[in-house]
Amino acid sequence: MNITNVTVTKIAEEKTENASYVLEYSVVNDELNRLHVSVNEKEADPEGNIKPVGIIYMEQGVISCNFPAEKELGPIFLDFDKIQRYIRESINPKKES
Repeated sequence: MNITNVTVTKIAEEKTENASYVLEYSVVNDELNRLHVSVNEKEADPEGNIKPVGIIYMEQGVISCNFPAEKELGPIFLDFDKIQRYIRESINPKKES
């Protein structure tokens, strides 16, 4: 058998001062290939439901998103950049000298 690709998919959660995030990402041959981020409100409503805000999707280096026009995106995209960087660093940690 000739294995041509190794794909690992992980699901994670992250909460910041800006929002609550549910992540699903795939690593193919030790490279981040796909990252789907569901963006939700930080806190649940009185009934215990967490309201969805939008999504950010990255696949093969291309990012797209879907948010209401009135949503302030700067803080969310700063979080996305941090999340993406953390995942990439966890895949390929820098070697200590």
